Amino acid sequence: MDDDTKKMNNLVLVFVVVQVLFVGLCVATLSRVLVNDNVEEGEFARLPSITIDGLSETLVDATEEDTKVIEWMLLDTVKKNMSEVDFGSIKGVVRSESVKTYYFGAQKIYYYSAVIDVPEIRQSYRVVHEYSDEQDNEYLSANEQYIILCLSDLGEIRYAEFDCKSDYDKLTYNTIVMKYIWYFDFEEFVVRSVSGDYSKIRIIALKDDYNGDVLVKKVKEAIRGLGVSPDLFEYEVAWWGNEPNFQYFVED
Repeated sequence: MDDDTKKMNNLVLVFVVVQVLFVGLCVATLSRVLVNDNVEEGEFARLPSITIDGLSETLVDATEEDTKVIEWMLLDTVKKNMSEVDFGSIKGVVRSESVKTYYFGAQKIYYYSAVIDVPEIRQSYRVVHEYSDEQDNEYLSANEQYIILCLSDLGEIRYAEFDCKSDYDKLTYNTIVMKYIWYFDFEEFVVRSVSGDYSKIRIIALKDDYNGDVLVKKVKEAIRGLGVSPDLFEYEVAWWGNEPNFQYFVED
């Protein structure tokens, strides 16, 4: 394993640990709400949240728990940005054209990402949800993960900008890409980080007659498929024969 891969793995490990702790905190808080409100397990409809129109329709195989945790986390995030509001009077709406879904077959991971608009307060956020049908999927730290992000792509901002706060900073976009870009099935090249720098993507061509512009375009399309702006990254292209530390393994 080369140094770049080791650094990449270490950073991903840190990210995963943070997600486990955060999801655990969410579950614990939800449990307290259930107890305090005398809500029996499974009766998620009574949890405080912001209803999101279009979420259950666009989230493949969504359970009541899936949608309710996301709606609860949206409420928690909005509270960080606006305290003086009647939260019972506002509603989120999935921006249909922003929905990105992908199934990584080899890893058996479902990926969902979408922009949620809250018109009454003129704010928008991006939700990312990743999950698996398997109880113990080695590629996930937990069966379900939920992330609410401030928007980073200026092209997605519909309302006036505000000092957006969430439990995840904008570098989380880079972390998401560097985690999932490895899972795409690129036949003619592989992707690596550059010395652990999540703002740079190194594309290593497996054939010497490669077209660098074409390879970069394919990587950018994959990144857009995750609901992330490709403009967050810089791109380098090289042939594997000129990479002295490059190791490429093909599973039997």
